[in-house]
Amino acid sequence: MKATIVPDATYRIQFTPQFGFRDVFEIVTYLRKLGISHIYASPVTRSRRGSTHGYDVCDHNEINPELGTIEEFEKLLNFVKKQNMGWIQDIVPNHMAYSHQNPYLVDVLEYGISSKYADFFDITWNHQYESMRNRLLAPFLGKPYGQCIADGDLKLVYEFKRLWVAYYDQRYPLSPFSYRTVLGDSPEGTDSSYPGSWNRNLINALNGLNSGVSPPAVAVHAHMRETIYDLYTKDSEIQVIIDNRIDTFQTGNAYGNNCFDKLMQQQNFRLAYWKIATEELNYRRFFTVSDLICIKPENEQTFELTHSLILDFVKKNLINGLRIDHIDGLFNPFAYLEQLRSRVPDCFIVVEKILDKHEMLPSHWPVQGTTGYDFLNHLGYLYCDTRSEKKFTNFYEKVTHTRHDVQDLLQQKKRLIIGKHMAGDIDNLANLILRISDIDLMGRDITLYALRRALVEVLVHFPVYRTYITPVTFNNHDAVYITKALSCARETMPEQESVFMFIERFLMMQGGSDLEKRFDDEWKKAVMRFQQFTGPLMAKGFEDTVFYIYNRHVALNEVGGWPLHFGITATDFHLFISKRRSLHPFAMNATATHDTKRGEDTRARLQVLSEIPAEWAKQVTLWRKYNTPHIIKHNGKPQPDSNDEYLLYQTLTGTFPVNADIDNVYKNRVKEYMLKAIREAKVHTAWIKPDEVYEKNVIGFVDAVLDNEKSPLFLDSLRIFCKKITWHGILNSLSQVILKVTLPGLPDFYQGTEFWDFSLVDPDNRRPVDYKKRMACLENGQTTGLDSLLTDYYNENNKAFLTKRCLDCRSQYRDLFRYGSYQPLTVKGVYKSKIVGFVRSFNGQTIIIVIARFTTDVSKAGQLPTGRLIWQDTRICFPNMFKESIMRNYFTSKEHVVSDSTLVGDIFETYPFAVLIVTN
Repeated sequence: MKATIVPDATYRIQFTPQFGFRDVFEIVTYLRKLGISHIYASPVTRSRRGSTHGYDVCDHNEINPELGTIEEFEKLLNFVKKQNMGWIQDIVPNHMAYSHQNPYLVDVLEYGISSKYADFFDITWNHQYESMRNRLLAPFLGKPYGQCIADGDLKLVYEFKRLWVAYYDQRYPLSPFSYRTVLGDSPEGTDSSYPGSWNRNLINALNGLNSGVSPPAVAVHAHMRETIYDLYTKDSEIQVIIDNRIDTFQTGNAYGNNCFDKLMQQQNFRLAYWKIATEELNYRRFFTVSDLICIKPENEQTFELTHSLILDFVKKNLINGLRIDHIDGLFNPFAYLEQLRSRVPDCFIVVEKILDKHEMLPSHWPVQGTTGYDFLNHLGYLYCDTRSEKKFTNFYEKVTHTRHDVQDLLQQKKRLIIGKHMAGDIDNLANLILRISDIDLMGRDITLYALRRALVEVLVHFPVYRTYITPVTFNNHDAVYITKALSCARETMPEQESVFMFIERFLMMQGGSDLEKRFDDEWKKAVMRFQQFTGPLMAKGFEDTVFYIYNRHVALNEVGGWPLHFGITATDFHLFISKRRSLHPFAMNATATHDTKRGEDTRARLQVLSEIPAEWAKQVTLWRKYNTPHIIKHNGKPQPDSNDEYLLYQTLTGTFPVNADIDNVYKNRVKEYMLKAIREAKVHTAWIKPDEVYEKNVIGFVDAVLDNEKSPLFLDSLRIFCKKITWHGILNSLSQVILKVTLPGLPDFYQGTEFWDFSLVDPDNRRPVDYKKRMACLENGQTTGLDSLLTDYYNENNKAFLTKRCLDCRSQYRDLFRYGSYQPLTVKGVYKSKIVGFVRSFNGQTIIIVIARFTTDVSKAGQLPTGRLIWQDTRICFPNMFKESIMRNYFTSKEHVVSDSTLVGDIFETYPFAVLIVTN
């Protein structure tokens, strides 16, 4: 499908309270000059105060006041439009903040199942546990509920015209029907504790709060709360009396504890210890983040409330595209996208979706494609030398004294995530399916215990993030994934065959004719519910656990990546690009995002290690020897262990500042990263149960190895090695820019990455960007030539120049890059595996792109791999149709005549990459 407006290039902006609408105003012109056609913005609707990312939305119908006003936002959009640029907006249809700053949630907490927003959120009101039936769980206490009461941590407060339960900075509104319990219970107005002149007014207000919950009554409740607050603020005697009544419920003493607990039993929420959420839960979360509660955009009311503001900007032609966050979390992604597309038929739409190596986005989805994780990983893996896999693996196993099977490790960690983080989710799913199984003749003898165990096995072995079965769609791909998961589960639990037979019928939507229509519908809904949990489990088990344990070659451990595969061949890369172009020609070509584990240039540098496994092994062996004195033995075991130490050496190799001194900023960045990494790994420590001793020793080790006085030999060795690696890594980085811009798809640039991006995982990759420096580079003409590449190789202006030149080329040949054909080139000669080339053609125009990879054994650090002497007989075989054509090098303006086999050394006469314009 083709959108009305197809961007030429997008630039991702991360809004924060420190970087709002006015700040973007200042860089719009710069981005236009750089060659960006569309700003691609993080969420702008009101989020939790202080949010640095915007995904904890509190109100989709308000612009985030910490970024600016709605007038400023509209002014910014109009300014962007005047610059002949567009705007792609990131939206969050899956979840919102579980916070008193969320007005819809406050209403649910106040009125419970009677709230007009009761079906707005994904809550199981009819829960199997009595304590959560018709009550929303609030699992945010730092210790058990009873202990919090005994310690006086929970308080009753009167503020913002409401009575609230306060737990530090958290607030939970009391049900209006319980105000009488707090403020008095004398409907006849005879309670002598109230001043006679005001008693009747107060009692009338309390009576008003005791009315029903119809829409008119809710308005009455609001008015009565206003009345009570007005009495409270205007009459000091009433204020004292109400304060005294509230004090009766303050915890920390036996009487107050008892009164407070009784009051809590009247509420529509249940306060609980945060660990409860891992085992008992009655709402769906974003992954395992309890303070992000999921919503139900499949409901018309929810869709309208969460989309109307942004869709209004689309209607005004101020927003031209939408990026859909976490599409896999939705109940029915296809139905959601159809509804959205019907409202914005000409809008550019991409979805955040992680695909397996051989998986493609469903072709029938009405979107332009994904946000580009599939592209990012295929491109990165192109620079990983597959021939080194055995040597890399052997050395990793030797260093760590472990032999990891990634699939087994993933299954182990999925079990860990289920047991420690998602047990409540799985229990809810099992209970839902069990209720349906009782209706099915083949499911009558299935027990909850057996069903839960079998479901865990299927989930653990599920090979992809999710399937997309609906009552009206079921494709072969989904059937293959389900069959594979069931086959593996059956091998581990053969004694549960009857249960697996039922689950197979269940997931394959094979409901029997004995099912009544109502239960047939429930069956289908339960299947779709099942699909909402495979993604979070895969993400937490794989990306947020295995990726921090399996450290063989961490450049491969990227969001949407497949660390089991040590790179890909050029042939596989071309096949991927060709297939992607045929299905989604306008999908994003990303190389970095706000969620990537490492910056694009960090990965590009680390991929060089795959070319020199023996030298890498030699360096690590030497570094371990140098740093042995800094290893702490605790209970007879080294801290950090060898796996975490190996991760640190790769992290330093990928990020080390080769042309600058080590400062405290860099040290702190590495320490923060290592702390996050070892917690995510969940081997020696974890977020939910930190091991302070291990963490202290790891951070101490980082401090020691980065100390010039304590580790001079190590740092000298590291610096020398990194200079060599960086030389070749920069070649990877520059050629990566060329491929991103010229391959089929839409080039996407993450903020700041027009300069070197040696960042790590968030929050490191969300640091403020120095735009003044970047604007000065452009304004001072420092991006007008690549001459500095020959004299000042590490200069970040080189990347900025190449980015601008490539985007200029794309703008000049817009239709060719949007719609042009894609034809891989055949390369022959001694270094054929080190050259990647392809042809783009459209409507009589032709551009040929050629880049080098794996350059460590064709040139030394400090020597550009250019000329015939370097490339020898390596040559490109052009199709017959181009023979005798003239090619002009876009970067050097030199012309070449296309022959049967043009020498790479001639094309790479000045630079080890080329964009060649066929001129006749």
